[in-house]
Amino acid sequence: MTESQGSSRAVIAFIFLYSPAYNVAYNALTYTFLVELFPYHVRAKGITVFQWFSRAAGFFNQFVNPIGIANAGWKYYISYCVWLGFELAFIWFLFPETSNRTLEELAFLYEGDVRQEQEKRVENEIQRDEGSSEPDKSEPNHVETVAR
Repeated sequence: MTESQGSSRAVIAFIFLYSPAYNVAYNALTYTFLVELFPYHVRAKGITVFQWFSRAAGFFNQFVNPIGIANAGWKYYISYCVWLGFELAFIWFLFPETSNRTLEELAFLYEGDVRQEQEKRVENEIQRDEGSSEPDKSEPNHVETVAR
């Protein structure tokens, strides 16, 4: 280790720059994304899996990093750069875009074949309502569509 004041100040500056960027961009948004991602009936299980991996990463950071730094020195941080590159590529190519979509559209996106079943059910109900001579007072007698 060097006794350089310049490098010490640079490290402190980068820590203070990194922390707000992380907290604004990724910290709270992970739970927001998970709530949008998982349908209601599996949301708790999905967040549990996320928490398990988060705790495993915390364990790794607490107990494995000191061994790696002691053995490889500053070169150990190269493994983090490689891992961050992997995470960036993983998120860029595999995370679906959720902006400008309603929660219903996201549910159809993640639930797969359920969308076709729900669309068939809605079409059958509309046809049934159109086929009856007297409108049912308990249900609306028209369906409005909203342009996207």
